[in-house]
Order: sequence, then C-alpha cells, then structure tokens
Amino acid sequence: MSKNHIIPNMALTLLGSLLYSAAHPSRLPIEPLGPLAVIIGFFLIVVAVINNEKKSWTLIFTSYLFFYFLSLDWLASSLQLLTPIPYFFCYIICFFWTFLLVPTLWFPLLLKYNRGLPYLKEYPLLKNILIPSVLFCFLETFLSFNLEIFIGSSWILYPQLAEKASIFGPKYFSFINFCFALLLVEIARSKPLTKSSPELKKYFFFFIFLFLPLTIPDTRKSEKTAETEIKARVVQPNSSNRRRMAGEKGRKNVIDKILNELIYFSAKLTEGGELDLIVWPEVAYPYALDLNSSRTGLGEELPYTLARYILRTNTPLLFGGYINNNRVTSEYQDTYNSALYLDPQGNLKQHYSKHVFVPFGEQVPLIGHFKATQKYFSNTSYFAIGERTPLFEGPKGGNFITVMCFEVIFTSFIRNYLEKTKENNPAYIINLTNDSWLLNSAGPKHHLFLARWRAVEFDLPIIRANNSGVSTIIYPDSSLGKSIPFNKSGIIDFNFKIKKNRIPTLYQEYGNLPFLLYALLFILLSLIPLPANSFLRKKDYLV
Repeated sequence: MSKNHIIPNMALTLLGSLLYSAAHPSRLPIEPLGPLAVIIGFFLIVVAVINNEKKSWTLIFTSYLFFYFLSLDWLASSLQLLTPIPYFFCYIICFFWTFLLVPTLWFPLLLKYNRGLPYLKEYPLLKNILIPSVLFCFLETFLSFNLEIFIGSSWILYPQLAEKASIFGPKYFSFINFCFALLLVEIARSKPLTKSSPELKKYFFFFIFLFLPLTIPDTRKSEKTAETEIKARVVQPNSSNRRRMAGEKGRKNVIDKILNELIYFSAKLTEGGELDLIVWPEVAYPYALDLNSSRTGLGEELPYTLARYILRTNTPLLFGGYINNNRVTSEYQDTYNSALYLDPQGNLKQHYSKHVFVPFGEQVPLIGHFKATQKYFSNTSYFAIGERTPLFEGPKGGNFITVMCFEVIFTSFIRNYLEKTKENNPAYIINLTNDSWLLNSAGPKHHLFLARWRAVEFDLPIIRANNSGVSTIIYPDSSLGKSIPFNKSGIIDFNFKIKKNRIPTLYQEYGNLPFLLYALLFILLSLIPLPANSFLRKKDYLV
C-alpha cells in the first residue's frame, strides 16, 4: 500500500473505528462484541496512521468522528438539556471533548513518533510494544478524567477472565489489548514469517507471557468467611429529567405524584419473608433536609412523606436527596447531593454527600467555581462537595458504602473509599444514580458496563438504584441479577449473600503494584535472548 494513498488508509480507519465502537455499548443494534473487536479495530487504526506520512491527523480526526457518532453522541443531548447552549454547538463541544474522554484513539500518533526514534532498535518488541503499552495504560487514566472508557473495558464480557482484576486491576486488561494490537502491527510490518524465522519464537513466548496472569488464581477470594443473606428491594420510579426538574422548581402536583409512587412501590407486599432494606435512587426525595449541629441526625422532625413511608413499611431506607449547606448564605453550593439512611423508626443513621460531580450537570469544568458563570449555566446544580467517607451499618451486621451516580466508574475513588473504611470492611456497595439526563441512548448502557468492573476488582456485590434505569444488582463476578430496563418503573426484590469478614482483594490493598511488577518482569525478560536449543524446535513452528 502506498504510504501517501489516503483512501485505503481512510478505509482501514473507518473499519477500525467501527470495530472499536462495536466492542462497547453503542447505538448499533448489537450487543458489545468484546476485546477481539477492539484489538483488531485499534490495530487497523495504527496501521493506517503509520502507513500515512502526511495526513495522520486527518485519520485520527475521522476515527474520533465515527466513534463519537456511534457511541458517544448522547453527550451532546445531555449537555443541551443542562445548558442554554444550542444543540449544534453542544455537538461540536462534546466531539472535541472525546479527545480527552477516550484518549486511546490518538495514541497511534505517539506510537508513530516512537517508532521513528533511534533507541533500542535491537529490541523491537520492547521498543515498539512493551514500552508504549505500559505508557498508554497510564495515559488512559491520567487523561480520561471524566469517563473511563478504556481499551480494556470490553473484557468485562468474559467474567471468568475479568475477575483477575482483583489481582492486577483494570490496567492489565488494557495492557493485553495494547500489546496484542501492537504485536499484530509488528508482525504486519516485518518480513513474511516462515518456519525458520527467528522472530516466530519471540512472538510465541511474548504471546504466552502476555496471557499468563489469566491463569493465576486469587487465593484471597477462595478463603471461607462468614456469610449472611440480605433481602433488599430497589425502587425505580422512572422520573424523567424534565419531571424531576419540574418538581424541584416547586410544582407540588408533580412532587406529590413522585413521592406517592415511591411509597406505593416500597409498600408492595413481598414474597419469602420481610425485607431487610429498601433503596430509592439518587435525588429521589426532592426537598432539602437540615442536619443538627453535630451533623449526626436530622435537625427537624421527619417530614410527613418520609414519616408516611416508615408507617407503611417499617423497613430501613437508603434514599437519594439533598442536605442544606448551612455554611453558606448564597445559592451557590447551598446544598449537598446526598444519600441518607433511615432506620425503621425514622432516625437518620448515616449520610454521605457526593464528591465527584457530573460535568455541566453539577459543575462547569474549569470555570464552575466562578460565580459569574452561574447565570449562563442556570440548570447546573453547583452542589457543595462532600467531606466524609462514612461506613454504613447495614442490616444483619453487614456494612456497606454508598457512592453517587458516576462516582462508581472511577476505580481509584472506590479503592480509596474502601481503604478508608477497611477497619470494618464493607460487604457491599450501593450505587444511587440518575441516568435520566442520558436519555434513551448508549449512555445508560455505558454507565452500567463500566460499573461492573468495580464488582470484580473488589469482590463486592453492587446494588444499583437508578431513577430511570437500569436498576439491578451486580454480583462479585460482574454478572447481573434481575433488572429494570431504561424508561420503566417498578421494583426488584432479591436475596444476595455478603461476606461479613471480607478479605480485601490484592488490587484493593496494593493498587497497581502487582501490574507494575508483572510489566517490569515482562520488560526484563524481553531483554534476554532465547537459547538456540529452546524446546520450541523448528519442526514445531507454526506459520
């Protein structure tokens, strides 16, 4: 192929972008295709960029445009709901935003530059594959500060393999995909392989060592600990973004209807024994509550609606609502977006306020702390930042932590929270969220897709209560229990087992250290020449 012939390279880019998009939730009428699709897609984009000398940025721009249209254009619709910016400009803003949200697609430019450098020419596997792959794994996290859609995310479709994230973390799976794709690039750009090619032996051992960690058992997960069973109910009221905003602006008939639905669903009879816990989603309760001076309980009587809930159910309730920030006198950051936990008598046992905010929905990136911008982004909530990372004492002695909305997709945030509460190790996570502003798009699917990683990384079930869907339970192996789809209302009752004395996973305790040690060992081994009398003899070579 001619290095300057743009049309074949553009065709490779479009095909690669299609496969990359199809590996994740997208607007395509198919289920995610998984890691092989993303590996081949990234390989095709890299080949196109390397083959083209002068118009590499044109190919990168095209790959982003195609990926954005297929997978992330819901960002523009969401931004338009939250700001006064016209949709056309929202579409353009969010398109360029994806260069940071999914930085992986411009990494081929870095690879092309790296291949042209003179260092380590005698070690092409190290220079062209291992070093870039390790670098890209950490650049993904560092640059993607709003939406962690990593190249390795699609491995969650294979739970028995993805569970190794409890040892090596999610970066290892990005490392597999980068290495595999770049190995294909190296093979494609080298001279044709034959049975006598010395490179064949190197590629064979490289491939084996790349996947070797998938065979390592996690002994901590197999250790027996005391278990107990929790019976919980999740309520999904299907409160659209427009409906909730109308309620929050004082339309009492809308508020009453939302609260009546929540109580109706909560009080429905259940089969197989009493409920231990009922969960309402993020911002389910529309009125802001005041805390007492010590911030350990409510500073007022339990509001009538919540008192009515207690009378009807007599069951602990975790719900999303607002807490007044009495430390400020202005409308800026005057409330917290919070999770509140009531016991069967209606006493506030614990509360947590959101730390990580949705861009434009709850803060304006970079400029959101300037009060002068508030009048231009009037639909932005400007919540106060939570200060506590509390442990919730749940029913039957099972402790849990609560995270709000898309906080659950940030592995470092969840790991830090778990480490702060590991003295009384949490047995499960409850994620209160509101995906109504994502509309009926690939957005809610992305959110759930990425949340499943936290279950396998930390060996914890995750209860997910969503305003408009998808509400479900994610088991420690990342499989899903009963679910309520997007744009539906209803309840889910489920029993799930928890480990009361759960042992932290290696990834929780040591973070990326196991992955770094593995990557360092891989790099050192790549410097050792294979012996001539290796067990892989010429007659065993595969073409």
